[in-house]
Amino acid sequence: MRKQSFKTILSILFLFSFSLLQAGDDNIPNQPLPPRLVNDFSGILSAADASTLETKLANFNRQTSNQIAIVMVNDLGDDEISKYSFKLGRKWGIGQEKLRNGILLVIKPKTATSRGQAFIATGKGLEGAIPDATCHEIVNNELIPHFKQNDYYGGLNAATDVLMSLAKGEYDYNTYANKNGFDSTFLFILIPMIILFLILRRRNRFRNGYTMGSSGWFIFPFLGGGWGNDSSGGSSGGSDFGGFGGGDFGGGGAGGSW
Repeated sequence: MRKQSFKTILSILFLFSFSLLQAGDDNIPNQPLPPRLVNDFSGILSAADASTLETKLANFNRQTSNQIAIVMVNDLGDDEISKYSFKLGRKWGIGQEKLRNGILLVIKPKTATSRGQAFIATGKGLEGAIPDATCHEIVNNELIPHFKQNDYYGGLNAATDVLMSLAKGEYDYNTYANKNGFDSTFLFILIPMIILFLILRRRNRFRNGYTMGSSGWFIFPFLGGGWGNDSSGGSSGGSDFGGFGGGDFGGGGAGGSW
């Protein structure tokens, strides 16, 4: 009799604990079926914009196995956006289980009564390529400026372009940081050029026929351009996203608000 009562108590405790865990995830939406990489529960994106992003991210998934997911929601419940993002990423299993190569962008659009919030969460396998500081820069440089203009597609398109390039190793996070700030390596080129220019100018006082126009162009032929990046590119093909692979998140990422 006592043994039966003990089993009953254990069963009750198990059900109670399970219900608490479920209650903690009540504000996390279930994955849509069929699964998608772009999930706009807020209704902000047009069908065409969502489809364009879906195709781009699905192609990236097929090419690299990395998975970038976008989730837009109107309510985070009682969670901070960082906690909400990690819970959602784990529940959905974004990324591959062994590689943990998922990236999740959670966006809560701005409303008349609440601020907008954005967060980029990275799986453990991509934290080296996309550290927290870089996530913060992408949020502030790519997402929020567009979002302030109510251009949610533009922000998501720009941010995913950067994330894909970083994840593929097309350039590293230091290159991205320099692109959005002052690149100190430029000084190592500029200073010797200035010194050379001053030397030639001084020699000009003792030599006829030297003109600033010709030598100046020889020294500085590229100051009018040549420092930009060619960001052209694109993707083709349909979505055909097969689903998430059971990835996990270790707490890497960063966000911001507007």
